Amino acid sequence: MAGIRKRDTLIWRYVLTGLMFDVLMNVILRPNNLPYLWAPNVYLVVEFLMLSYYYKKRLFNPAYYRMFYVVTYGLAGLFIAHTVYNGWQAFNGLGAAVLFFPLLCGYGIAGLYQMI
Repeated sequence: MAGIRKRDTLIWRYVLTGLMFDVLMNVILRPNNLPYLWAPNVYLVVEFLMLSYYYKKRLFNPAYYRMFYVVTYGLAGLFIAHTVYNGWQAFNGLGAAVLFFPLLCGYGIAGLYQMI
């Protein structure tokens, strides 16, 4: 999916974003004793939005794009609000579980059926 020939796709940028956040957290922030638990919260929102846009054209009818935007940005906004309410310096595990339930169940199963 993220092969060397398809470098200008969203899934390739998703892989590079994951690598960038891993380097940021494990090479720059954590060894220098800087606060690093905010980085996974930012990465979860970016990952959710990128994977949602990757699956948008593959799984959704263009007639339902408005509902797709409402649900996607609504879930991302709720995650951000919950993270800010509980403190942005800590990892938001409960919010991540609620945010990624539709991603794992919906997109994962639909993507599996698309490959089969």
